[in-house]
Amino acid sequence: LGMEISTKYREIQNWEQPLLQSVESENNVLFFFKDKDSLLVLVQFKIECGCSEVSEIGPTIQFNGYEEIDEIESFLISFYKNGNQNLKFKVKQSEEGGRFFREENLNILKELNFKEKEMIDNKISFQKYNWIELGNLIKLISKGGPINMQLRSVISIISSETII
Repeated sequence: LGMEISTKYREIQNWEQPLLQSVESENNVLFFFKDKDSLLVLVQFKIECGCSEVSEIGPTIQFNGYEEIDEIESFLISFYKNGNQNLKFKVKQSEEGGRFFREENLNILKELNFKEKEMIDNKISFQKYNWIELGNLIKLISKGGPINMQLRSVISIISSETII
């Protein structure tokens, strides 16, 4: 979409720019597991356009309904969709930046019990997915680590009230 933008709050007050119109909202789901000592989140390593590193770290599930998914991603999506208990947070947030026209992402935080974590651990490939302690993930973000915007958005909804 071609847009004409006007504002009195920027150094350039009028300009034209293209905006991308989304076909469908993206779902970003982060699974987490609490044990007595730590809070672990299940992340995936993704190769994406524009990534300056070899890969980026993304949420457990990142899908928009029209891209191809593999067997493990299909399992995780089914696991999420069939088990709506323990959803700690589910919120729509607008997409990053000013390049997307009315695009929203559904960001979801899902707690797993020990049995669910074991089921997932037996199914996933630890080359693509891995458990990371939340504190270490936050340190990576503060150091400019290769955390994609979708995972940053899901992490932004975590609060102590959400995970207690």
